[in-house]
Amino acid sequence: MEIRNLARKKAFGNFLKAIRYTIVGGVCAIIDYSAYYLAFRILQIHYLLSLLASFVITGGSGYLLHKYFTFADKSRNYFTQISTFVLVITLSLLVNFILMYTFVGVFNIYALTAKVMCIFLMWPVNFAFQNYITFRNQS
Repeated sequence: MEIRNLARKKAFGNFLKAIRYTIVGGVCAIIDYSAYYLAFRILQIHYLLSLLASFVITGGSGYLLHKYFTFADKSRNYFTQISTFVLVITLSLLVNFILMYTFVGVFNIYALTAKVMCIFLMWPVNFAFQNYITFRNQS
């Protein structure tokens, strides 16, 4: 009985984290897409370089929002945590590059549409990695 209660409590905690992640992720997605739009449409930078720029701009705010709001993480092991966060978003960036190239370069999907597709495709992957790797002490 106790194990079942602990499992429910953990599942509910992960559900709340997923809700907070969606809220923060929505804010970050707006920042990310806005930076991408500015770089791609206004400054007319190549779509893959625009992707890189938007990730760099969004990264810092994403870390702070996820650390203190999404995961309510109180650890002071900043170097390890930031390093892990950067590693996770770098891997996410690589997957995004592959997806963007495939969508735009191979399937000829408009770059802004492809960017939205990437945001939605990567949400569950990024949540899982941030929840179970970067901020695992609070899980």
